[in-house]
Amino acid sequence: MAYPTPHTGYGQAVPPPPVRVGLGRSNAVVTACILVFLCLVVGTAARGALNSTGSARVLGAGIGLVFAVPLVMTLFALPKFLARRFVVLDVAGLHILHGKAAVSMPWSEVYAVGLGYGQAPADERKLPTSIEDVKGVVKDYTVDKVSEALHVSGKRRIVLEIIPARPDAQQQYPKLKPYWKHQPPPFAGLPPFQWAFPLPPVVSIAHEIERGVRTFQPQRWLGWYPRPWSG
Repeated sequence: MAYPTPHTGYGQAVPPPPVRVGLGRSNAVVTACILVFLCLVVGTAARGALNSTGSARVLGAGIGLVFAVPLVMTLFALPKFLARRFVVLDVAGLHILHGKAAVSMPWSEVYAVGLGYGQAPADERKLPTSIEDVKGVVKDYTVDKVSEALHVSGKRRIVLEIIPARPDAQQQYPKLKPYWKHQPPPFAGLPPFQWAFPLPPVVSIAHEIERGVRTFQPQRWLGWYPRPWSG
C-alpha cells in the first residue's frame, strides 16, 4: 500500500530535515600542546627568577614575560580554537559553522560538490627483507584492520570540495578565503578553483555529507575522486 506524501497544507510537501554533520573541534590537540608548552616555559622562567638574584633574575623575568604574552592571547582565543565545526545541508543551501560563526551558500551559488581523496601509491609498500621489515608489515596490517573496524582511514586524506558557480566567489565569501584552492578540476569542463575543506579521517562523516548532497541537490554531486598524493 502506497502512503500519501506528507503535506504542510495546500499541496506543499514537507521538505526533508537538514543533514547536520559534525567535524569535531578544529584545533583541540594543537591548542592543548601550545598551552602546555607556554605554561611550562612561563612556570620555569618564573621559578628561576624567584630563586635567583641580579641579572639572572632579570633574565628569567624577561623570558617569562615574553612567553606570558602569547599564553594570555591563547587563553583569550581558546573558545574559538575549541569551537565545534559543522557542515549543514538543507533545502536552502550549504552552511559551514565554526562555533558562533557561520557562512551560508545558497544552492544557486554552488556549481558542484564532491569528495577528493589522496591515497598512497601501492608501490610505496616494499617487500620485507628483514625481520624488522616483517614486524613493520604486521604492525601496518594490524593498524589498517583496526582503522577499518573503526571506519577510520589512515591512508587517505578526505577533502570536501565545493566548486562555486561564479569565479568571483572568493570575494563573496571572505571568511572562507583560507580554504580557497587553485588546482586541476576533478573532471573536464569544471573550473580549476574550489573551496577545499579537510575532513576528519572518519569515513562515516564523508558519507553523511554525501547523503546530504544527494538528498537536496543530487544533480550537483560529483562523487568521490582521487587527488595527487602529497606524501
